[in-house]
Amino acid sequence: MQKHLQHILSFLSAFSFQLLASGAFAQQPVYIPPNAQVFSHPADSVGIFGNMTNEGSLGSAPGSVINFYGKDWQNAPTAFLPGNTGLPGSPGGLFRFMGAQAQDLAAGFNVNNKTGPSFPNLSVENKSGVWLQDLNDLHIRGNLNFNKGYLYLNGWNTLVNQSITGYSDKGFVVTGSAIGGGSLYRKPPDSDTQMVFPVGTDPGSYSPFAMQSATPSSGIVGATVFDNVYLNATSGNILDSDYVMKTWQISSGEGVPHTTVLLQHNVADEGVRFSPYRDSSYVA
Repeated sequence: MQKHLQHILSFLSAFSFQLLASGAFAQQPVYIPPNAQVFSHPADSVGIFGNMTNEGSLGSAPGSVINFYGKDWQNAPTAFLPGNTGLPGSPGGLFRFMGAQAQDLAAGFNVNNKTGPSFPNLSVENKSGVWLQDLNDLHIRGNLNFNKGYLYLNGWNTLVNQSITGYSDKGFVVTGSAIGGGSLYRKPPDSDTQMVFPVGTDPGSYSPFAMQSATPSSGIVGATVFDNVYLNATSGNILDSDYVMKTWQISSGEGVPHTTVLLQHNVADEGVRFSPYRDSSYVA
């Protein structure tokens, strides 16, 4: 079946790509081999019901929608998800993750080297969440949207070039409670001086961070949050009693201008000696 699908996908590379659920075929895996090119045209709505492996090129034009219902999506590090011009970084369609069970995403990107494929836009629409897989970061060059459910970093990282929308305490980036649980990276917007990082350690602990400055930052900014406050930031004795029991860790490779930091936490995360003095608290 996989070999048969290779021929089908190669044939469709110059046309729109549509896989519809029907009978036994609905759950069959989809494979795009190296050098094969598949493209979804404007106004196309594509349904992928089985697991997806992309080792070639899965392109999409703005206005097209790719609905993924399978369990596992894998991009090879050499794969492409190009947009309307056929170039890897051009504007493209919307990839919606909307399975009935938790979905695994091996996106193929490396945030340290800035190499690998990038989704044009991605929407989390799965109440059980989307989980990044080992040795795979996620890069979204357009918009990350939360419609339903969470994006679990699972120890890895996500880089968003443009916007993040739809986030709330019912849908955000889950970093995990441990130190080094992965970070959400953002490129500063050209026309806005505020960046919001909708993060939390688990689905019941939404703890977003935002930074606002008079002028945009010039470099990529990363943020994560983990449980507890440690004497030496990430080591030493735990000092939770006098603090909110969360540590926000911010990183920037090129520095940031004078910045106002905005933090949000749950009352349940306050230390026993923090709550009585909440009105006189400060960021340390």
